[in-house]
Amino acid sequence: MNLESKAQEEIFPDPQFKPTMFAWDLDNQGFYFSVTRTSDYLNEGPGADFLYYYDLKTKNYTEVNLDWDWGLFYLGFQARSDGFIASLANGARPKWRRYYRKGKTYEYQDLEGKHAANLYRLVLHRTKDIAIYQFTTASTPPSMVSRTLARPWPATGQKCLDA
Repeated sequence: MNLESKAQEEIFPDPQFKPTMFAWDLDNQGFYFSVTRTSDYLNEGPGADFLYYYDLKTKNYTEVNLDWDWGLFYLGFQARSDGFIASLANGARPKWRRYYRKGKTYEYQDLEGKHAANLYRLVLHRTKDIAIYQFTTASTPPSMVSRTLARPWPATGQKCLDA
């Protein structure tokens, strides 16, 4: 909706294309969103979520190539000024990747290290390369950890509190 003219424009007219998990691109040129692909659109049955980008200038959206067949994990993604960090569907635990925008394509780096396979509740600082997340395993109580988002991803973080 144009707030000045009150004019409205439908940008997703297909009733089977139901965007969720919206996140503005930090340069305000568009936004990311996910769409569930399912064989049962009527009842919104089980499916897999895939990431898209809507460009405000062209008024078009395109699927983001995650280079991952299973789509997003339920923890979703978070936008960064240079791309986004996504949790990818990988069974019971997510696979985390940081994607860097390179024009209309992306390159990525898997988040690796001791905590990567058991990282949950990731929260990113809006402008700085700092993350806080929950780390837990079956034999380790949850704790909150802080770390930088340096490239490459550091192997360990600094424990900031027990959850």
